[in-house]
Amino acid sequence: MATPAITPNGGNFSGSVSVTMQTATPGASIYYTTDGTTPTQSSSLYNGPVTLTNTATVDAQGFMSGYSPSGVASASFTNTDPTYYVAKIGSDSNTCVQARSQSTPKLTINAGIACLASGDTLIIKAGTYNDIISSLSQAIPSGSSWNAPTTIKANSGDTVIIHPTGSSFCCAVYLGSGESFIVFDGLIWDGNGASTPGGPSFKDGANYIRVQNSEFKNFADSGASSTGTGFQFVNNKSHNNGTNCPEGAGHCHGYYISSSNTLIEGNDVYNNEGYGIQAYGGSLNGTIIRRNRIHDNGIGGGAGVGPSAGMVLSTGTGIQAYNNIIWNNAAGIQIQYGTVNTLVYNNTIYNNTRSAPSTPNYCVYNGSDTSGRIFENNICYQNPAGFIDVASPPAVKSNNLMPDPLFVNPAAADFHLQSGSAAINAGAPINLVATDFDGVLRPQGPAYDIGAYEFR
Repeated sequence: MATPAITPNGGNFSGSVSVTMQTATPGASIYYTTDGTTPTQSSSLYNGPVTLTNTATVDAQGFMSGYSPSGVASASFTNTDPTYYVAKIGSDSNTCVQARSQSTPKLTINAGIACLASGDTLIIKAGTYNDIISSLSQAIPSGSSWNAPTTIKANSGDTVIIHPTGSSFCCAVYLGSGESFIVFDGLIWDGNGASTPGGPSFKDGANYIRVQNSEFKNFADSGASSTGTGFQFVNNKSHNNGTNCPEGAGHCHGYYISSSNTLIEGNDVYNNEGYGIQAYGGSLNGTIIRRNRIHDNGIGGGAGVGPSAGMVLSTGTGIQAYNNIIWNNAAGIQIQYGTVNTLVYNNTIYNNTRSAPSTPNYCVYNGSDTSGRIFENNICYQNPAGFIDVASPPAVKSNNLMPDPLFVNPAAADFHLQSGSAAINAGAPINLVATDFDGVLRPQGPAYDIGAYEFR
């Protein structure tokens, strides 16, 4: 039996492409697939041209009673214009082909996600949307690398608010079905009155997910959480979460991170019920927390006020925390629960005096079950309990400043240094911290400055 012919025989296309199939064997039927699997007589029966809108591999095979199946013809098609739109003027009855145009978008985010293939982009126009984004109900295709991620983002300059409503569910976003290399960009998740207690949550089945330029606020539970590996939370705000903490006082945080090789960078984390950033549980190996503003956490919620600090580092090897500014929490940085070789460099830790049960107002607490910690070049000012180190042997501590560092205006949260500060040129050289909080090269003088900022 003749092998079917596929026309065109693969290639790139923009928007859509019409694919035809034919066989030279009279009376034969053609069955085909578009996911790269070998066709059977349970696959789709070819009855006329097939329109492709997504990248796909078409396989076709001929069948006829009394004959062995033909060989398999295969053709790969790549969509070179993989952008779809969602807007409040849209309709979910619009096809995916139509949703490539800004004039005929989808109405809901999940309908837009259903159009995506690996590496595609979904652009969401201004407005408030009520979608719960969950891989349990609507799969999101993985990207292939950080250079070719699948992206879900707000239209440039638009305010996109996602207020999850409808059926009760754990979280505003749930990925845990093997997804990877997915980027969320420029979205605001608002949990005020939402049907989901928690914000975005990424579980062990998902890895290498990035959330950037976004906001998580007003959730009963934590703002964002992760287990697994390779997550990135960059330039986000996480605030006013833990409004009715379901786990009890002190257990709902700005970030609740239980994942390894995770980057938390450039975030503003404030007014959360528990800790600003809780890195605890699972393996935190290789996690980096840098250039964050962590303040005014431990405010309590419906469950009351529990122990809280700006940041907790635990259960991992090689965790790094540097160039962070931590102020007005119950405490600064807590290091505990089996951490090994934790590096705490060039942080500014100020006025952590908020009242919370069982939380002394320390700058840094180093627990008895830790080893190999180094604390260098940190400003620790107006934290009444100072350094608490109950480990044996104690951590390595050097070039940290406890007296007044002469901040420019701490009441306005300006922690740059004034001329004459004892922090200027008083730090140890640390190759890991080559720039300061503002991205200014270190050193600006003959030696590193202590704290998150270089004087210039």
